[in-house]
Amino acid sequence: MYCFLSINLYMLSKNKTYIALVVICIALLGFVEYIMPKPVNWKRTYSKDDKIPYGSYVLRELLPQLFPKASIIDNYQTLYELKQEEFEAETINFLLYNDHFKPDEEETNTLLEFAAEGTFFFIASHHFSGAFADTLGIQTEENVTWLPTNAENSKLDTLQLFNKNFAPQSYIFKETSVENYFHKIKKANPIYLLGKRGNKMVNFVYIPYGKGGFYLHTCPLVFTNYNLLHPKNYEYIATALSYLPKDRHLIWDEYYKVGRKGAKNMFRVLLNHDAFRYAWWVFLVGIFLLMLFGAKRQQRIIPIMRPPQNISLEFTKTVGQLYFQHRDDKNLIEKRFTYLLEHIRTHFYINTNHYDSPEFFQDVVSKTGFEENKLKRLLALMQEVQRYSHISEGVFWEINQLIEDFYQLKV
Repeated sequence: MYCFLSINLYMLSKNKTYIALVVICIALLGFVEYIMPKPVNWKRTYSKDDKIPYGSYVLRELLPQLFPKASIIDNYQTLYELKQEEFEAETINFLLYNDHFKPDEEETNTLLEFAAEGTFFFIASHHFSGAFADTLGIQTEENVTWLPTNAENSKLDTLQLFNKNFAPQSYIFKETSVENYFHKIKKANPIYLLGKRGNKMVNFVYIPYGKGGFYLHTCPLVFTNYNLLHPKNYEYIATALSYLPKDRHLIWDEYYKVGRKGAKNMFRVLLNHDAFRYAWWVFLVGIFLLMLFGAKRQQRIIPIMRPPQNISLEFTKTVGQLYFQHRDDKNLIEKRFTYLLEHIRTHFYINTNHYDSPEFFQDVVSKTGFEENKLKRLLALMQEVQRYSHISEGVFWEINQLIEDFYQLKV
């Protein structure tokens, strides 16, 4: 017991050492992460919860000012699921921003149903494709004169709006934010041009559909935090959104985002933040190292080695008890005497075919040292057993005792 406790205490002290090393590594990593300058995260999420340059936190906070009479609703459902809600299509404005807008055929049909019944969609995306783009007859293309290392080093470009009710004004944006435009527009559909990039590249159109319609913009980055930091850019965004009716439900989409928050990932909170992500990986590595080094130093369980059992002896006892319970004393004592003869034959090499002969008697006495009177009594009783069909209990126990005495001989 003392050795077992000593081994356990030793292993516990070793494990504490590894745990302490892991804790120190985590603390050092956290300290280095804290003192290091944070690089700018240029990931495009367009999410209302993200304050990074290409998130949409600022615009989502400004919507109550731009639409003071509207009730603003954040949507985390598909368009098909949204249609099951108790909304009337003619009371909805729908805002959607993403890098690529490619709804499938079922979603496209739902969009068109909403628009036909009176919903207005404002969709900003670098690319429109799939069934939606084919139905409306639009095609987008990129036009970038050079590839900057980041948005801050990008060249400048201008955007303009066509509405005659607005004073002619050019708005300056980074070229990386306004790189896309409409390359082809199917003229069979009524399309209104609302804005352009530079002199000729159209980037903002309105396509009526039924009682509603689609306001389509090819520059979703214009509406992100980075571009809203400049007052002039805020004026452009407010003007572009002013086409939407003011007194409707305004649905802000979070489902069709690049990395939507509603993704079914139980670790999304950890993995969306660098500090949590680093801590998570350090934790996993620490657990792996603890298991790796701890397993090498733990003693395996020593199996219990039980002595082999004498099954033949158990069998003999069982058979003996069976005969004894049936009170067949003659049969039982004959079998005991037969086993005694087999013992004499195998251990003392004496011929037992004629156990009633004088030669057998002399050989047993001389080789085993068994008392003559006991051997003579045993052989006489066995001859008596052979003559009768039943024997008395006294004879049974006397023969049994003589056989046991023989087995007690020290050879």
